[in-house]
Amino acid sequence: MVIQEEILSILRGIYQAEGSLRLINVFKGLPISYDARILKLSSKVITLEAHPYQIVCLDRYGLTHIRAERLPRVARADVIWLDHAQRQVGLSNLRYVSLQIGNRSLIRVEPEEPLELYIWDANGKRFRGELIDISQSGMAISMISDLISPNAFHTGANLKIEFSLPATGPCQEASITGRCVIAYLKPDPILHKHRMGMQLFPDEKSRPIISRYISARQSEIQNEIRSLAAKSFTTHN
Repeated sequence: MVIQEEILSILRGIYQAEGSLRLINVFKGLPISYDARILKLSSKVITLEAHPYQIVCLDRYGLTHIRAERLPRVARADVIWLDHAQRQVGLSNLRYVSLQIGNRSLIRVEPEEPLELYIWDANGKRFRGELIDISQSGMAISMISDLISPNAFHTGANLKIEFSLPATGPCQEASITGRCVIAYLKPDPILHKHRMGMQLFPDEKSRPIISRYISARQSEIQNEIRSLAAKSFTTHN
């Protein structure tokens, strides 16, 4: 509660100075970040007017991140209530976070449907996983925790990888091969899975295929959030 009171005090100063703050979400891999206007503050809740695309994210994920010049770090907040018609949101449970959300230099996208992939360790043993998202030089995958061997899967491990990217927009389905190096591992005890962030080193023929897929998928995601925002406004008016 002390942290929330500190953050609310800073936001109150921004409100009194008629300043704005920036909300940050990630929608299917793409950063969604727009300025928001403070309408009201209470002892526990901040009421904002937000961009239509941000409202879509707030509704979908139930949280957002706040960045402002006066805040020492990015703050995370939970959605308490949402008014689609007025494009307003009530946020509470504010706390500082250390993650660098929205700072990615490369476009990263999530596939429309889960994509199966195969990984070979240094001994040539094959494992099955699932692609979470992909950029031109990185990817995140998910694997069942019981398959994770510390000897094979650890930070810095060099692995062979193969998967297929589906037909997307003008792009045809295509096989991707290359190597990857594990940057981090994060367990999810509820799902009994591990999430792994990886540096991706595709072979020469795979690089342009990945680039075209990311571009096509980015357009699909942008169209989707645009459609959801329009539908939400129409439905609630």
